[in-house]
Amino acid sequence: MKICAPTFWSRKEIELLQTRDAESRKPLRFETRLKIFEEEIAKRPSIDDLSAKVEVLKAENESLKNFMKESSDEENKKRKELMEKHAHEVSDLAEKLKKSHQRIQTLASKNKSYEAEAEAIDKMIFRKNLAFFCFRLPTFASFGKI
Repeated sequence: MKICAPTFWSRKEIELLQTRDAESRKPLRFETRLKIFEEEIAKRPSIDDLSAKVEVLKAENESLKNFMKESSDEENKKRKELMEKHAHEVSDLAEKLKKSHQRIQTLASKNKSYEAEAEAIDKMIFRKNLAFFCFRLPTFASFGKI
């Protein structure tokens, strides 16, 4: 059975009915909006969950800080060891260079003394040959060889 609105209703009555209908729907709209809002709030994490996440992040941050500190300390230790090793190797090389330089100086002085000795021997041989030649000059002249 269908209820038909009588045709004798006035415009004011129709407007009044529409207003009542709109006002009766307001609580339904508010309820719907409230349900949607409650669902959105339910989807959000609770304060306890957020607090737990913050604590986890703080712990991770501390862990990373400790790791960075340990890494830095280890790197500084290795750097110090390398610097000490480098300094030791440089001093060893300097000592070897000093010994090599001394050997070169010793060899150079020995070379000079050998050269002087060789020159003295050459002079002695030249003088003997000259003396021998001068001594033999009259003998060669008598044989007609000169």
